[in-house]
Amino acid sequence: MSAHSASGAPTPPDDSAAARIVHRSEPRGWPKQVRGKRRKRTHPWAKAVLVTALAVLVSLAIMYGTSKHPLQTVIGHLDAIVIIGGLVVAIAGMAAFRINHRRWVKAAVAVFAVALLALDGVGYLKIKALTDNIVAGKSLRDLPMPADPTHGRAVNILVMGTDTRDCKGCQIDNQHGGGGSDTTILIHISADRTWAEGISIPRDSMVARPAGCQDSSGHTYGAASPVMWNAAYDISYFCTIKQFVATTGIPLSHYVIVNFASFQSMVDALGGVNVCLPQKLDDSVANIHFPAGNQRLTGLQALQYVRVRHGIGDGSDLGRTHRQQAFIGSMVREAMSGSTMSDPAKLYNFLTAATKGLEMDPEFKNLSTLTGVAGSLRTIGFSNVQFITIPFEAYPPDHNRIQWAQPQAQQIWDDIRNDKRLSADLSSVAITATQVPTGKPSPSTTSKPSSTSKPSSSPTPSNKQLLQSVGLCS
Repeated sequence: MSAHSASGAPTPPDDSAAARIVHRSEPRGWPKQVRGKRRKRTHPWAKAVLVTALAVLVSLAIMYGTSKHPLQTVIGHLDAIVIIGGLVVAIAGMAAFRINHRRWVKAAVAVFAVALLALDGVGYLKIKALTDNIVAGKSLRDLPMPADPTHGRAVNILVMGTDTRDCKGCQIDNQHGGGGSDTTILIHISADRTWAEGISIPRDSMVARPAGCQDSSGHTYGAASPVMWNAAYDISYFCTIKQFVATTGIPLSHYVIVNFASFQSMVDALGGVNVCLPQKLDDSVANIHFPAGNQRLTGLQALQYVRVRHGIGDGSDLGRTHRQQAFIGSMVREAMSGSTMSDPAKLYNFLTAATKGLEMDPEFKNLSTLTGVAGSLRTIGFSNVQFITIPFEAYPPDHNRIQWAQPQAQQIWDDIRNDKRLSADLSSVAITATQVPTGKPSPSTTSKPSSTSKPSSSPTPSNKQLLQSVGLCS
């Protein structure tokens, strides 16, 4: 019943401060009709935080849940602006709610959330519209490995390295190459694809140059003897090819010209290559420095490593040649130890990246041909990939030059021409892909020696001495 005054009229509600205090201190257990509409209030700043967090989470889900696209970068930047702005609004809302319950703060937080979601929604639709324009074809992984066009035949590839330095980062040794060649390697791949050999020819070898070489101006040179091996490249790379065929009797299948830039690209396409130095390298002349031990080199670092002269080994051209051979062996191992050789798509992508800047004959330049030949090498074991320098001796008229030692040199050329492996005594001083660092305690078990393979290729004393003399871990 309601209270009445003495006159019988209803008593008006007591609006005094004391009455309000009593009302606020009503026990929770009072009946609902007594407590009226009083409820536990959720703090307004908590609502702002929850709305902001929800908007941010939904935004991130949309950003990273969709496929990557250049347009998404722009959307991501706009999202960041909206998110930061929204957080500022939310923080301001926290303070404002504690002071006064203003509806505009709630509205600002809501607008922020809606703007963020709308922005991502529009961005997602635009990305989807762009990607829908692209017709998805059949995956390259569904295609078979391209056939090797040279199947059943031995392949001889003459690799010539040019010292031109007109590329970024190529002035690594404080020298200015004139576009000459100081690296020549014959790569022989056996007809049965069970072994491969690389034969390096020192640039200061004294040989007989055949007649008929023509330079870029059209001038034709006569025969000359003796001349340094790399003098032919100063005329033209094709003169080096003619000189090789004339002095060795080996027919060539293909040729490849590698410059500093393409060398870097090949290393980077593999994701780097491992090398091992027995002691730290400090070349103060070219400002090249490497720590001791096993390490993985980028393309630019690899170029420095194979070109350095001072502070490593004996500083000779021969030492640098052996170091280049070991590095190529490490590259071979890197390419063959993973899934590159067995995955047509990955192999194709690697060859595409690696061959940028390379110059080669048109037949070999075809990526299908390259992929087919490379794919046929996946059964070669690491111990069956060997590198050696053609045997040589001092050139009597000038001990600063060399000449090929006979009959060993001619025997190598004869064996290559007849698709026969190196003799046991030469194999003992060859560098193989099993002797390069792997980052593991033991060689990979994927090596599969062929029936014609030599005994264990572990370093012999002479081989260890050779590796250590040129600054390589043995």
